[in-house]
Amino acid sequence: MFASKAICTLSAGAMLATALPALADHDRHRPHRHRVQERVVVERPVVVEKRTVVVHQEPRYYGRSRYVEPVYAPAPAPYYARQPYYAEPAYAPAPVYSSRDNTLGIIGGAAIGAAIGSQVGHGHDRAAAAGLGALLGGLIGSNF
Repeated sequence: MFASKAICTLSAGAMLATALPALADHDRHRPHRHRVQERVVVERPVVVEKRTVVVHQEPRYYGRSRYVEPVYAPAPAPYYARQPYYAEPAYAPAPVYSSRDNTLGIIGGAAIGAAIGSQVGHGHDRAAAAGLGALLGGLIGSNF
């Protein structure tokens, strides 16, 4: 668990470090007070809008009008949906979650790692090597 958190934290820090140049102020070296005013003339083509005129006229009927009997389609057959079927609920025992409280493994691994780290380090680097050994030993000991 600690290893995955450490990996996530380190990857987030690496992504933030690579994104920092995007947040930099690149206009710091340019003075903003002494800008030269320039006139810009933009020429656009002349657009003439042509509108269509529509005249609405009433329809004209020529000749005799005829009455035609309408034809009706047959009515659709009724459709009845099935009633939903609900099964009886199934009962099972509650799930059992095991907690891996491995404090003894973490402490033992850290102690062994610190001892090995202090043997590897020399002079002023001995404390740093012992700390790094304790950290790595705690990570390895948490898995056992």
